[in-house]
Amino acid sequence: MPSARTKSSGITRSGSSSRCDPLKKHALVRTKKEYDFTAAKPNPYAKRLKKAVTIRLEPDVISYFKALSSETHVPYQNLINLYLLDCAREQKRISMKWEKSRKTPVRH
Repeated sequence: MPSARTKSSGITRSGSSSRCDPLKKHALVRTKKEYDFTAAKPNPYAKRLKKAVTIRLEPDVISYFKALSSETHVPYQNLINLYLLDCAREQKRISMKWEKSRKTPVRH
């Protein structure tokens, strides 16, 4: 298990303006050599983080959600996630009826 201290060195830019030159947007600040994380708290949202997956969707599905995204100003990936989340919460089941191929003879 890694230690609760992390070493760091170097120079970073601060978001505050420099007092010696008001035209400078960022002042140079030296970072600490060590940071103490012994009092750090775990991320309370870690259990709710989304997991990246690869999924193959029909072009019509993507077009539908992208058009909906344009109307609602919500990213289409979020819309797909919200729809699937609603299906999972409502325990919706898909109803599939497979039609026999025309090449397969229909028996009576």
